Amino acid sequence: MYYTVTNTDNKHSAEFSHIADIGERDKLVRGLSYFILRAFGIDELNPNVARVKITGGTDKMKSTVDKLAEINDGSIIEYLKNQHPVFEEVFEKVQKEHKGKDGKVVTYNYYPKFDALSRHIADYISTIFDTMRKPKIEDDDTRTQIDDQDEQSEGIDFKANDTDHWDKAAYEFSKLDGLMDEVKLFFGTIPYGVYEDVKNEDGTVTRTVITDYNRNTFGCPEFRPAEEVWSLMVNKFHTASSIEELDKMLEECVAIDPLYA
Repeated sequence: MYYTVTNTDNKHSAEFSHIADIGERDKLVRGLSYFILRAFGIDELNPNVARVKITGGTDKMKSTVDKLAEINDGSIIEYLKNQHPVFEEVFEKVQKEHKGKDGKVVTYNYYPKFDALSRHIADYISTIFDTMRKPKIEDDDTRTQIDDQDEQSEGIDFKANDTDHWDKAAYEFSKLDGLMDEVKLFFGTIPYGVYEDVKNEDGTVTRTVITDYNRNTFGCPEFRPAEEVWSLMVNKFHTASSIEELDKMLEECVAIDPLYA
């Protein structure tokens, strides 16, 4: 059995033998996104890097796998391949050629199955910045439709139009709308983690936070949803009346949950 993934930008499709359904596709996308964001230095709180190089469209992502391969001589890719056979498919490559502006033929690596996933990856990453592409009714088309129906003295059939794109905005909003991109990025790139206590020779214990790989079918880390982090932070610290009090509360929470660490 094969599961087909399609890039909605260029209509390129690829069949995966190790993905059973859309749920597994999304798990794979989220896992890959974790490593891609790290590869592009997103942990340095530079949202423009992701905007320009990733969410700008799949043509901007053609060198993404090569970027991953540069880190520690490709150790991330090798790690992923050892985690699950689906990554053998993701990183399958072929050599392609194209002519540059100077007329010279350039050879480059092309990853057909990563290409099929790339639009889904770009959309997922854009949700971290709360900038996911949203379907919209083009104003010109809508105006023409209304004018045509007015001339015919017909009412607009709202049920026939997907009005959900615009009328929900009248009564729904995101709690994160007013936050800076850097804050959204910070909240959206905190991985699920667990504590690991290591006993030292002198009897003391060193506690470190390690990434929790068990939430993903394919053995990848996953980010906590930004709204989850935002809600937890607000619920826990909204009573703080000073920076000093906030620091104290945060320190107490660090001993309980790696999220706060």
